Amino acid sequence: MQLLKSRHHLKQVFIGALALYVSGCCNLDAYKNFAKSGIAHSEKVEKAIAVAETVQVDATSWKLLGLDRLSPVDDKMYLSKAQIDRDRLELYAKLREHNALLKAYFSALSDLVNSDAPEQGGKALDGLAAQVGELGKELRGNPFFKDEGGLIGKIGQAIFRAELCGALRDHFEQHAKSLEIEVATQELLCAALAKSAKSDFLDAGQQREAVQILPELQSEKAVEKPEDWVKKRAEIYQLYKPNSDLQQASASAKGLRAQFDAIAGKQN
Repeated sequence: MQLLKSRHHLKQVFIGALALYVSGCCNLDAYKNFAKSGIAHSEKVEKAIAVAETVQVDATSWKLLGLDRLSPVDDKMYLSKAQIDRDRLELYAKLREHNALLKAYFSALSDLVNSDAPEQGGKALDGLAAQVGELGKELRGNPFFKDEGGLIGKIGQAIFRAELCGALRDHFEQHAKSLEIEVATQELLCAALAKSAKSDFLDAGQQREAVQILPELQSEKAVEKPEDWVKKRAEIYQLYKPNSDLQQASASAKGLRAQFDAIAGKQN
């Protein structure tokens, strides 16, 4: 009788453990949210890149007009300023390419964790992770993106939670560190974009004041159309305010990092 009770107890323990494993393996809510946030983040970054591109060229244009007030701008001076824009836009194109790959990765991750068989597949996800990592490494080597706090160097190995199974678990175990590096890279990229654009907004505003505002005040004649002058000055001063698209991208990058930390245990 005692032996039968013992066997029955072991059977109940086994059934309970199996149920816990199955339910745990299917509990992918954190990963679904991570994928969803990654897609939303890439859309915010796209807007931030567009802002940075526009203000980069605008700042140079107003700078050239400011220089022209002092003396005629020759071909050499113009081309040197224009080359700066071309180089920066080329860099932003790389950043846009990296962001598109990142969005494709999170879309593939979303498809996998929301599928009926998340334990299957994963090759496309592995391929996208490799492409994101390759281009991310190239961007991190550009002096424009400075890791002054040593964020990347502090990254250790991540150990993902036990509810993952099949191809999904294999993927996260294989790409754990590289994924965390890419998530951390987003913070660096967004911070660099915000810093560069802030400087460009300031330059554009100051040059516009020099070209559009000061000349009328410095003229011996009174400002001919005061209301237009006031509106124009108010418009220029909007450039000195924080840009919401850049702020949202930076905040999103920090949020994405927090979500990654929530699904991974790190060994530093």
